[in-house]
Amino acid sequence: MSISIRSSLPVVTLKKRKKQYSKQFTEADDKLLTKLIASSTSLTRAEFAEKLQDNSIRQVWDRWMNYLNPNVSYSEWTVEEDLLFVERRNTLNKDWQNITPFFPKRTVIVLKNRWNIHLRHLVFKNKQNHYQLKKKTRTFHMKKKQSRRSTTIKRHKESS
Repeated sequence: MSISIRSSLPVVTLKKRKKQYSKQFTEADDKLLTKLIASSTSLTRAEFAEKLQDNSIRQVWDRWMNYLNPNVSYSEWTVEEDLLFVERRNTLNKDWQNITPFFPKRTVIVLKNRWNIHLRHLVFKNKQNHYQLKKKTRTFHMKKKQSRRSTTIKRHKESS
């Protein structure tokens, strides 16, 4: 008498997860989201996402908080902001959530991008293992502003 091992084991089928592809936000979606938030404060995040089909609650919320919110500033960083940012980065390390209150119009994503794309390459670690801006960085900010002014003056002279 032989028993088949395969027949005695239960058959288990694994369910495949449904892939959720993120749809890019269009200008119409952005306008609708801005209008919805401006018109009603009683809607929940889920209701906003329901009105904007094909996007999850998280996507809609992130879109508003990081890109469409009028309280978020995307203006150029000043030298003082950079110095404060490096100082806070030294004391709080990569605790972005606790660094954010020192920059009221900047979001966590803006701070991370500022560090990873711009500042990380413009700093060095001193003997105390703290980050410090290189001296060239300060002059870089100044040259950047002067060069814009000089080009507008040159263009104005050429047109006259």
